[in-house]
Amino acid sequence: MKKFYYGPIVLGLAALAVGTQVGDATTVLATEDKTEVTGKTDETKDTEKETAKSTYGTFEEATKTYAEDFKIFEDEINSMNGSTELSDFLRDQLAEAKTRKIIDGKTLQENVYNLRVLNMDLNECLSVDVTVKDGDSELTAENVPYQMSATAGHGDQFYHDFQPGVKDITMSDGSKLSVSFVEGGGDILKAELTKDGETKDVLADSISTSASSKYQQAVMYFSLSSEKGKMGLYDQSNEAVQNAIKNLPAYLDWMRNDAKTATADEIDAKESEAVAKYVKPTYSLIPSPEVFPNPDGTTYTPETDSGKDNPGTDTPSNPDKPSKPSTNTNSNHHNSSNNNNTNTDKDNTTKPEEKPADEKTVVEHRTVFVTSTTKNVQLYTGDGNLIKNRALGKDSSWVGDKMMTLNGVRYIRVATNEWAKLDDGLEITSINETVKTKNQAQLYTATGEIVKNRALAGNTAWYSDRVATINGQKMYRVSTNEWVAANDIK
Repeated sequence: MKKFYYGPIVLGLAALAVGTQVGDATTVLATEDKTEVTGKTDETKDTEKETAKSTYGTFEEATKTYAEDFKIFEDEINSMNGSTELSDFLRDQLAEAKTRKIIDGKTLQENVYNLRVLNMDLNECLSVDVTVKDGDSELTAENVPYQMSATAGHGDQFYHDFQPGVKDITMSDGSKLSVSFVEGGGDILKAELTKDGETKDVLADSISTSASSKYQQAVMYFSLSSEKGKMGLYDQSNEAVQNAIKNLPAYLDWMRNDAKTATADEIDAKESEAVAKYVKPTYSLIPSPEVFPNPDGTTYTPETDSGKDNPGTDTPSNPDKPSKPSTNTNSNHHNSSNNNNTNTDKDNTTKPEEKPADEKTVVEHRTVFVTSTTKNVQLYTGDGNLIKNRALGKDSSWVGDKMMTLNGVRYIRVATNEWAKLDDGLEITSINETVKTKNQAQLYTATGEIVKNRALAGNTAWYSDRVATINGQKMYRVSTNEWVAANDIK
């Protein structure tokens, strides 16, 4: 089962823009538009603001879409069976979000951005169905937030480590299951089953997990809702965009309704079908800025600052020193309209030796980038300059929308002018499934090194949340820093 992990995901109206952090992001609420337009009066600027076209339809249409997205999120959070640090946090955030009001384009944007971040956290919950063999019987539980490893939060929660472990899982016989995990691992450390005041230990190998159709419904819904939301940012005359706008609503209706009785595999297949038919043909398109509708027919465009124009930029490594917009004006990379050299005596002018231009290419590249498991990852500007006061946390997940090759080094863009070196992490696809080994299988680290003291037994099932290409091989992650090759999987 694949679990859509954004990128740059626009989560329905909960639209994820550039740099959505699957693990670390900052929600930047919009401020009043103060952009100055040279030579134009305030009256002219007001007229332009009013006539800008909304990328999300009318105010009524946009608020309806937001309400539909929020309802899916709310239902999933309320149906989770069990308690983790992250799920408890999401329940608190859900209660707070329900108090928010939407009265105009600005408050619509604020609510949309907030829901984006909450949905990023939802993707980290990785809920599964749990089965426990208890003697001759089997106890089951659905939609359990099975937090096997620590995860950084999103938005302002960047430095909040949500610890692994789940408790108060209500099993089919009414008993309560609690599970703790090895630090940094994913292996079960201890499991206990409590019923009628009596608690007993549960063997780790008596617990198994499988994909949760309820969780898959929510995740796949937001996958398609995100793609539908992005269509408003593209050229509306494009045939692929028109096809997507016409056909994706039917898939969303299916996710809201029919998916309730479908299996996780069927839900995943439906999402994959929609993406293949209507989303992939738009992958090469460049989105325009988001414009939110006001009730009176005017529009609101969020003010943007470099690195802080969407909930995808990271919290500064030093929160007391927020990063500033790039002021690099290197003429080797950018044409300058301010180069007003008035010396016309060219024969007597000695020109300075010019630095060779950098070899630089930038292409659209939607991906999820996961940082090193052992160290924070440095960030760079689009000119390759180190950003000294910001970094990505170790083992954190980020959405990127562009790949830059600068002098032979590949970078992934994770915020407006912030790039991470591809070699400092992995590009991954998030999944939510169980894989089974053929024979005894060798384990590898995220850097492709062999794990010498561990291996997976043959014909055994293992839960996996990520797929990546490591040293040219497709691999599945089965614990925090242990991967098994696809060639060893049935």
